[in-house]
Amino acid sequence: MTTASSTAPAAAPPRAAQPRHANPQPASPKQASPQQARPLTTFFLQFLANPGMLGSFTPSSAHFAEEMVKTLDFHPGARIAEYGAGTGAFTKLILERMHTSSTFFTIERNPALAEQLRLRFPNLHIHIASAEEVDRLCQLESVEQLDAVVCGLPWASFPESLQIKLLEATARVLRPGGQLITCGYPLGLMLPAGRRFYKLLPRFFASIQSSGLVFRNWPPGFVVRCRKPGTPPPSH
Repeated sequence: MTTASSTAPAAAPPRAAQPRHANPQPASPKQASPQQARPLTTFFLQFLANPGMLGSFTPSSAHFAEEMVKTLDFHPGARIAEYGAGTGAFTKLILERMHTSSTFFTIERNPALAEQLRLRFPNLHIHIASAEEVDRLCQLESVEQLDAVVCGLPWASFPESLQIKLLEATARVLRPGGQLITCGYPLGLMLPAGRRFYKLLPRFFASIQSSGLVFRNWPPGFVVRCRKPGTPPPSH
């Protein structure tokens, strides 16, 4: 989990997609830097440098990533953003399952982690910015509103003012019926900032559901699915 998000599962897309926007001159996997093989090391070092920007000292597991994306609707033309992509645990599954006509971009504030993402996913469009700027970034991506935001931000580490700014920005860019899929850890619920975050959610979302604990992740975590008021589009 890194810095500052459902409808029934849709049918599998016809083939793995590339995001509509790509970084120019993607690097060949054969020519990738040796750092590409060290995402875990990079993540841990960034945690030591600034633990408040990351929610855990280890990246999310594949099992946790599956829980995060399992209710995303990957219909043709879906518009999805990711906050705090980290080493790309959630990113990988979204890229594999999204339709070719969909738009997907990530926001990663940490430059070292953003570089790891570029090495791992050469065609991914990455913005090194704060998720507070999601309105502006949607304009750059020619997206009016998002269907979903997948979020790995450490909400329990944020002051109230930042929590509110991020939730307000997210609510503005989500379409009616759109969803925020985010996550947390039991320890976060013991912290005042973590409890405050969950009390803020009903201000912005009509439906809030939590998964059970995913124990095949360290530390064990849970997924929170928040839906804006409104009717989702028909299934495709």
